[in-house]
Order: sequence, then structure tokens, then C-alpha cells
Amino acid sequence: MAMALLSLLCSFFLFLTWWLIVPIFVLGPLSIYFAFKSYKQAMAHFPGRGIGVHLLALTPMFTAIATFPLMVIFFNGQYQA
Repeated sequence: MAMALLSLLCSFFLFLTWWLIVPIFVLGPLSIYFAFKSYKQAMAHFPGRGIGVHLLALTPMFTAIATFPLMVIFFNGQYQA
């Protein structure tokens, strides 16, 4: 549960710090890593459960994977040199 929360917090902080391009490339992969660790822990804790448990465990990963490219696209659209 802690890894899932860390992943979601990293994804949330991307929205707050999108204008500092560096956090996009640090927090994005970090949130994906935490989401993956969270998924592995959830599957070890609930083996043999239904598809609903798998989808719920994948929620932080879906969020992290969707947030990273959206922040890069948003930054490219808003940045003016």
C-alpha cells in the first residue's frame, strides 16, 4: 500500500512542478517504478484473485504511465523560448 501511495504522490507532484522540466524526467520514472513495486507486492499478497484485484493493483501504474507522457506533451505545448 505504501508503494502505491508513493507512486500516486510522485504522479501528483508532476502536476505541481511541470514547469521545472527536470522533475518530469525524475518523478515520472520514479512513479512508474513505485507502481511496479506496488503491483508486485499486491499480487504476492493476493495470489489467485479475480481480474478486479488485478485491475485495482494496476491503477497506480496506469496513472503513472499516463501522467508521464501527458506532462511532456503539456510542457512542449506551453514552453516558449
